[in-house]
Amino acid sequence: MRVLVVGAGYAGTIAANRLAKKVPDAGITVINPRLDFVERVRLHEQIAGTGQAVTPLASMLRLGITSCVGTVDTIGDGCVTLEDGASLGFDYLFLAVGSTVVPMPGTVPVGTWEGAEQARTRLAELSAGDAVMPAACCCPRSPNAPECR
Repeated sequence: MRVLVVGAGYAGTIAANRLAKKVPDAGITVINPRLDFVERVRLHEQIAGTGQAVTPLASMLRLGITSCVGTVDTIGDGCVTLEDGASLGFDYLFLAVGSTVVPMPGTVPVGTWEGAEQARTRLAELSAGDAVMPAACCCPRSPNAPECR
């Protein structure tokens, strides 16, 4: 059985590891745009320079799980094609691509690894006394967003 897991965030990594444990003879490949597992809950530490938000993906996956650096361009009948033109066949496909961030003009989105690195660089370029205006985005009716009430 060939299984492709697209995305190596929390959901994709957990799915691949649990499947490898339950079906040890499955051929599992995880496709992710980078070699690292990004701990999104630690991106603020990456920005501040007080910690790291990445761990090598290989250290997060069970032995026997293959990782492939790439971005899926198309999904066909039993096959995915990556942006670089490579194709990978599958019997089962698990999509765990997560969310995307569309920043407001003039802002830096910090919900991704790339955005956190951009914010860290821009903060380091500030002079003493420069102002930083945080921009919050919350959803109406969210019970977890008291600032929106």
